Amino acid sequence: MIARKAVTKLLSVSIAVAVLAALVPGGPAAAQGDGSRLQSVHMSGQLQALSQSMITHSLLTALSIDKKKNVKILAKDRDRFVRTVTALRHGDEKLGLRATKNPKILEKLDRLEKEWSIFGPAVQSIIDSKRATAQNVAIVAECILPIAEATRELIDVYEYYATGGRTFSVLTGMVSQVEAQHALLKEMTAGFLLVAYGHKRESYRARLWAYQVQFDMVLRGLIEGNPRLKLLPAPDVKLRERFRAAREKWIELLSITKSVAEGGVVDPDCISDVTAKSRQLALELSEAVDRYKRL
Repeated sequence: MIARKAVTKLLSVSIAVAVLAALVPGGPAAAQGDGSRLQSVHMSGQLQALSQSMITHSLLTALSIDKKKNVKILAKDRDRFVRTVTALRHGDEKLGLRATKNPKILEKLDRLEKEWSIFGPAVQSIIDSKRATAQNVAIVAECILPIAEATRELIDVYEYYATGGRTFSVLTGMVSQVEAQHALLKEMTAGFLLVAYGHKRESYRARLWAYQVQFDMVLRGLIEGNPRLKLLPAPDVKLRERFRAAREKWIELLSITKSVAEGGVVDPDCISDVTAKSRQLALELSEAVDRYKRL
């Protein structure tokens, strides 16, 4: 119970920080062209998606599920991640990126590369051996939150300068919240896979339970509004429909993960169902983000 309360409190603080960060007034713009700045925002978002994908495919490999396929995806994700980090720092004409001299951006890239120096070798070890050891899994598990925080900080600083330092709108804050839900879903899936593997099982059951509570609360708030979480109701009919479709997918996923969080047994079919339903829910959330950006 203490572990559940601690994780729930941590997640609540994270959500509040995400909203406030999206509403903070800005400063001077970076000395990059508009196209390059917007491409930098997009590519920094790709780093978050790639890191989450590497975590998932590392754990699926550890569980001996489609090992050949997952190792192949892992290798591609690893190469794209390294190329993107290098391009954001030094520029890459083919990717439409200029080198950056912005000290704030360089600071966040340094933070991400520090986390990658721990996570990357574990990923490379799995790729080279085409299997994941218990030590690999332990490193991946410890890297989940630090690398998520590092990529989120990088995205935030690029978004800040992409606006020319102007104040973010409440609508932008809502987009940030949906993106935070997307990241939380990935962390939840990783937690589920760690329970399935048997790594710190009771600790990750507690985290899985807390993730579920938080995810459900925020998803309801995105539909109906939640003053405590500073969430406004979905501003138009199509967006409400999108979130309701996401909630239907969420209920399907929850029917499996809730049982596991409460001590249920995980079998291979269960793992396949969770990864498939998580993927479907992630697509619904991505559609919601696109809809917000078109308002």
